[in-house]
Amino acid sequence: DEKRHFENILPAYMSGKSPESFNPDAPVSRAEMVTIFCRLNNLPYDTVAQLKSVFTDIENHWARDYIAMGSSKKYVSGYKDKTFKPDNSITRAEFCQMLTKISSYKSLLNALPASENYIYTDIGNHWAKKEILTISNRNLLLGIGDRFSPDAPITRGEVVHAVNMLYGYNPSYLELAHISTLYNKYYSFRDISGHKYYNDIIISVIGMYREKIN
Repeated sequence: DEKRHFENILPAYMSGKSPESFNPDAPVSRAEMVTIFCRLNNLPYDTVAQLKSVFTDIENHWARDYIAMGSSKKYVSGYKDKTFKPDNSITRAEFCQMLTKISSYKSLLNALPASENYIYTDIGNHWAKKEILTISNRNLLLGIGDRFSPDAPITRGEVVHAVNMLYGYNPSYLELAHISTLYNKYYSFRDISGHKYYNDIIISVIGMYREKIN
C-alpha cells in the first residue's frame, strides 16, 4: 500500500506579533527583514551568536546576532555612520533591492517567468528603478495602477507573498490542507481571516511542505 506523508522543504520564517495577532498590514523593520533572510537560508542561531558586529546601535537589540550574520552574508548593509537603524521600516524599493542583491536568490529570480514590463509613473528617476522592475515584472511585488509607491513601507503580508512566490511554492490542495492543520494546531491569529494573503501567511509561520508517496 502507498503511504502518504509530507516533507518540510523550507522552515517557517515568520512569527506573529503576539499569540493572537500577525499584523499583516504592519510595516517590516530592517531587523525583522534580516531575520527572515537568515531563517530562509537556514542559518543556525547558535553559530550566529559568535559573530562580532560592526554596527554601533545594535548591541542590546533582540536581532543583534541575525543582523551580524546577515551583514556578513551581505544580505543587508548599514549606513556610513556605522549604524544599522534596526527599527526603521523597510521600503518597497529597499525590499526589491535586497531580493536582487542576495546571491542565492539570483537563480530563483532567473527561474521565474518575466511578464510584461510594468510602467509606473513614480519610479522614473528612482535609485532602485532597475530592481523594482526586476521584482515587479516577475509579479513578486506589484504597484496599484500606474504607481509603485517605492518609498512606502512594505507590509508583512506583502513580504510573505513575495517570498513564497520567489521560491516558486504553489501548494496542492492536500499540501495546503496539511499546512492548515498544523496552523490550526499551533496558531490562532484573529487578524488574518479573509486577508488576501491568508494562505501566504499560514505558510510563512508553518513552513513549506511537499507531499511524498512511498
